[in-house]
Formats: sequence, structure tokens, C-alpha cells
Amino acid sequence: MSALSAALIRRRRIVLAAAVAVAVAYPGSRWLTAPRDALLLALLYDGLVVAVLVAVLLTLATTGRKRPPTLVVRPDVPSFESPLSLPSVALALAVTLLTGGQAGSLFDRNKPLDLQIIAVALTVLLAAVATLCLVVAWQGLRTRLGPDGLWWRTPAQSVVVPWAALSPGGPPRPKLSDTSLRLAYAHPELVQRRGPAWRLDRFPVGWVHPWFLSDVIRHYVAHPEHRAAIGTETEYHRLCTALRDEASRTHQGRSLS
Repeated sequence: MSALSAALIRRRRIVLAAAVAVAVAYPGSRWLTAPRDALLLALLYDGLVVAVLVAVLLTLATTGRKRPPTLVVRPDVPSFESPLSLPSVALALAVTLLTGGQAGSLFDRNKPLDLQIIAVALTVLLAAVATLCLVVAWQGLRTRLGPDGLWWRTPAQSVVVPWAALSPGGPPRPKLSDTSLRLAYAHPELVQRRGPAWRLDRFPVGWVHPWFLSDVIRHYVAHPEHRAAIGTETEYHRLCTALRDEASRTHQGRSLS
């Protein structure tokens, strides 16, 4: 599964473009295929159903996986970046293919008018959801830690939080199921954003273990002397060693108490 996941993430834009092509081609083939070609219509339908089922199973298999305690080293930016989310790619595939199948049903000439209206509304709704999922999967829900601070981007906004804006001692560890960290600001006026000014105190976790990410941010809030080296392999190894040592000391302290 790990090799498949890595390949799918690495070539996600090719895979997503292929899914869009299939979702567009299927309704077109239904429209162009004569009703008497029942065998061809059945083959097209069965092929799409199999593709949707594979995408749904992939989504279910990856959504429940434990998020890894790791960040991607980006010396070109420079930054430590959250890995791309495989569940978001798999979900975009499933919803896009499902939208194509639903759009194909609009060319069922024997469907009553009231069902046709429902089918059109459902197709529009699915198309809107598929578009949002494709944008997220195509761009990737990016979160970065750089020498100057935190940065994240969603389909609606991008936010830059300088280290100087954060309050000391945070952020605390969230619940393991949480999808964001709660940031506390000592100087909120330093926060820069593009897009709506909402949830500026929530740093998206992305495809990273939430405790690991909160520990990393808290470490750099407390140790500004190490921020300049963010984005290098040497600093990442030092960071991981420091976090392990801190966790070990905390565990020993609790055991003694």
C-alpha cells in the first residue's frame, strides 16, 4: 500500500486529469451511443462502476490510517512541509467518477420528467463537490514551517504567521482526531492573510500526526536560535532528536512523580 500511495501522490495530477477525462467522456458516450447498443452501454456502465468502487475503497482504506509523525524537508523553499494527503486524492477520484456516472444517467431516454429534474439537481450538486475536491487534491492542502514563521493555504485563503506573532508555550497538543491546531497570538496584528479573515487561529494539521506537529511548532517558539536552519536535512535530524529527548525527559519525570 505504501508504494501505491507514494506513486498515486507523486502522479496525482495525471491521475486526476484522467478521472476528469473519464467523467466527461462517459456522458458523451452515453449520448452518442444508440439505445440498441445495449452491450456497449452495459460495458461502459460496468467499467465506470468498477472504477468508482476502487476509488471508494481506496478512500476508506486511507482515511482510517494513522497520520505519520513526519514532515517533508524542502531546501528549495526553505521549509518543513506537511506531506500531501492521500485520502484527499482518493476522495477526489471517487467523487469525480461518480459525477460522471450521474451525468451519464441524464441521457436515459425512458426516465420520467420528475426523475429527470432530480437527476439534474443531483448532477449539479455532485459537480460542485467534485470541483472542490479536485481543487484541494490538485493543489494539496499545504502547511509549512519556515525560518520566518508558519504558512498555510486552503482553497479559500492563504495565511502567514510570523514566529513573533505566537504566544510562548503553545500550541498545546490537540486531540488525535483533530484536523487543526489552535494558535494563540501575542501579536495578532503581525498575521498576514489573503482571502476571508476567518479561523486565523487554526493551523491545519494536514497529513501529519497532530501531536508531532504541535511539538515541532512549540519547539521553535521556544528555541528561536534554530529557526534559521529550517529547511535543511541537518536541522530536521536535530529537531527529531531534540523532540525524542524532550519526550523521554517528560516520560521520566512523570514516572518519578
